[in-house]
Formats: sequence, structure tokens, C-alpha cells
Amino acid sequence: EGPKDFSLGDRARKVGGSDQAPYNNCADREVLLAEIATEGYAKLIAAMRAAVATVKSPTQRFEVCGRAYVEFALSEKGYFRIMFLPELVEGIQQLGYTFIPATSLL
Repeated sequence: EGPKDFSLGDRARKVGGSDQAPYNNCADREVLLAEIATEGYAKLIAAMRAAVATVKSPTQRFEVCGRAYVEFALSEKGYFRIMFLPELVEGIQQLGYTFIPATSLL
């Protein structure tokens, strides 16, 4: 099941809630997915920053940053799938978040 098949009502029922319970906190599916994606971006950036924190060489920083990206993609597949849904970029920006350039990590 992918993000396009994601249903707030299904998730609520799986944890014993009502179909309408998620809407008490989220306006709609896109807002919830944008929040999840935003959390994923924060986790990815933190992992990449931690990876480059002690590395001085630009070439090595590029390498460890790339490795951290791939490790995140493999270990956090749910976040990763949602983070890169094209239709969520606008929603994330509407929440007041901006994307940081990857070069700021190098």
C-alpha cells in the first residue's frame, strides 16, 4: 500500500478510533501527509548533518552525506515515500516550511 492509497479512516479504525477521529487534528489527508513529510525531512536533515559533523574534506562530506541519505531512504521507507510525493511540495510550503539547499550541508 502506497501513500496514494493512504486513508485516514482506515488508519483510525486500525487503532480503535472512529473514521472521523483524524479530522479532529488534521483538515484532510494532504495536510496529514504534508506533516509526515515535514517530519521526515527534519529527520533526514538531522541524519545528514550528523554524518558530516566531523568530516573536514568537501569530497568526504559529499560522500558521507550521500551515504546518510541512502541509509535514511532504506531505513525510513514510509517517510521517504511520502516525502517525495510531488503533490505534497505545495502543501509543505503552505505549512510555512521551506526546503534548505543540500549544499548547506557540504
